[in-house]
Amino acid sequence: MERKAEASSTKRGICGTWGTLGGPDAQAFCLNEHGEAAGISYVNSTPNPVTGLPTAEPFLWTKERGMIDLGSFGGVWGGACPLNNRGQVLGTSSLAADPAACFNAGEIPPQTCHPFLWDNGKLSDLTTETNGGDLLTANALNDAGEIVGSAAFPGRPFSDAYVWRKGVARYLGAVQDDCFSEAAAINSRDQIVGLSASCTSNVLRTFLWENGSIVDLNALSSPNSLQLIDADSINDRGEIAGVGVPPGCSDFSDAVCGHAYLLIPVCADGTEGCADAPLDPAVVAKSRAASDAAPKKMTAEELGLLKARIAQMRARFAARNRRFGFSPRR
Repeated sequence: MERKAEASSTKRGICGTWGTLGGPDAQAFCLNEHGEAAGISYVNSTPNPVTGLPTAEPFLWTKERGMIDLGSFGGVWGGACPLNNRGQVLGTSSLAADPAACFNAGEIPPQTCHPFLWDNGKLSDLTTETNGGDLLTANALNDAGEIVGSAAFPGRPFSDAYVWRKGVARYLGAVQDDCFSEAAAINSRDQIVGLSASCTSNVLRTFLWENGSIVDLNALSSPNSLQLIDADSINDRGEIAGVGVPPGCSDFSDAVCGHAYLLIPVCADGTEGCADAPLDPAVVAKSRAASDAAPKKMTAEELGLLKARIAQMRARFAARNRRFGFSPRR
């Protein structure tokens, strides 16, 4: 059977080109089940003084319309990824006040690098058009158009995981007394995974949020196994993939001794695939976020350490969401 490999190809394995938005180069980072792709493209060949590269904007490619310029918020750098099966696209764009803000934004994007949602021709600034919290990152969306990431909420010392629905960011909390969290992925069952950081110790935790409860996934895994420190994805079967470290390794040493893991839901009878099975209430109670507790007062040293941890965690997302690292071919 023959399958199209790209817009102008008819045989499997033959590569073609989609073109660009007018500049010399483009990169696609994400693909959905309809063969639509999103990424970043130069729009001209004239270097900007603030980046040393031509202006780059996010695009969506479809078989019917080709490459679509998603627009910008007035800056000179933006990119797109991920997208869902409805053709909705997440991305980032710099503001005119700081035109290069999203260019290699690094670990903690500046306030002038705004996440956006593109939906059927409309580009929405998620930072300015969201109620409930100030969105800092938008890491994933499902086919219902729900978005997850990290946002600043009133009364919290740092940013916390959220789920965005129809213009409102819902606070998801953090594990136990942690004071930072970030959501990484959401599936069609509204199950959300991410990571949570302790305020006073070198501890990272991977969490699962569903039905209003947040749970430390380490409480669900076998004792003396990997310390689960990051979750990258969750599918509609409830299977979760991420990174952990074995006993004896620091939670921040995954670059040296990190291991990939896959968590598979197991039913009460021992069979696999119970994505919608209720969580053990005792585990939920043990892992529930202390959302009503006042933020703990930290020393200046503790504050500096926590900021460094957050920078490391954001670096993971920046590396995974490659739109922050776009560069020309050499």
